[in-house]
Amino acid sequence: MADPVGTINFDQLSHITRKHYIPQLVDNIFKSNVVTYRLLAKSQPVSGGFKVVQPVEYAKSASSDGTAQNGWYKGQDAMAYGASDIIKSAEYDWSQAYGTITISAREENINSGPEAVLDLLQAKLNNIGRTMRDDFAKAIYSDNDPAAGSPTVSANAPVGLQHVIAKDRTLGGINSATSGNEWWDGGFVADGSLASGGAEGTPLTFDNIKDSAKSEYIQTIFRNAYKELSIGADVPTMIVTNQVVFDAYESTLTDQKRFGASSQTLADAGFQNLLYRGIPVVVDQALDLYSGADNDEDATKHMFFLNEKYMGYKHHAKRNFVFDGYEKPVDRDIRVGKILWMGTLCFSSPRMLGVVGDMPKSYS
Repeated sequence: MADPVGTINFDQLSHITRKHYIPQLVDNIFKSNVVTYRLLAKSQPVSGGFKVVQPVEYAKSASSDGTAQNGWYKGQDAMAYGASDIIKSAEYDWSQAYGTITISAREENINSGPEAVLDLLQAKLNNIGRTMRDDFAKAIYSDNDPAAGSPTVSANAPVGLQHVIAKDRTLGGINSATSGNEWWDGGFVADGSLASGGAEGTPLTFDNIKDSAKSEYIQTIFRNAYKELSIGADVPTMIVTNQVVFDAYESTLTDQKRFGASSQTLADAGFQNLLYRGIPVVVDQALDLYSGADNDEDATKHMFFLNEKYMGYKHHAKRNFVFDGYEKPVDRDIRVGKILWMGTLCFSSPRMLGVVGDMPKSYS
């Protein structure tokens, strides 16, 4: 029913918000950082459940009694089989995010006329879009552990990449510090000069990572991470870093490689990038949003080697950036509408992901 008192028909405005403005807002959130841009659009729906269950493979095919599950045979040879125990389940908590659009009676009366109303709505959605965008970006590059007693971002936010790509930690209910669970550790975790095989404690600077005569050379860091995180054709699909490291890498390329190799899709979405062995090396300014509790957690000083085959968002089928319409609280002269998301970020093989910490974030 249309609002009989105010100048805005909120039934119509709800329809306009859902049809025209929420898609714009979601697109802005998708492009908040390169990880959400690549993953949120491919988010998989989940119908429900107390937690989001992600099957993970932790061993080659074999039965629990050691009987082979595969092999060669001839003619009528018997083929062995047995109960197979190669799959575990990681269980991720649901995360919930919201954004609020509030229109006061004063704003409603001042902004009479359809053009003024739509301008007001656009301004409101631009603001909440920026806020939700930053929330997603901050969480993903953090060391947030929702199950921790004191999560660094929020107990209601997804797990952050700094926590995922680590050693001896609990992720999805599986503790990689437990004997036999080492397969659940991050695949390449190194700080500073150790990533290039240099001496521990040698600081990484803009000048030494672009110098091929130095052990801290950026190409050496890339090569070491690539080697540890690649199995045949299964290689990292994206390297995320800051502008300083990107510029250092660019300086090591010939003109032909510098200007002829980049992902046009990422460039069109606003992400500056070059290629390393066909892998996009991407600058993401969203790294600046998470400074952490101390210098070691500063996301800007981390370079992430990601394989999107082993990570992805899942969302509740009924809560994927839905708009619930405008309602009037009984005790306030306003209208309130909420944009709601419920989902999580799942990982199936952290050993295929890598991170290098203590990267330079200034040119001096």
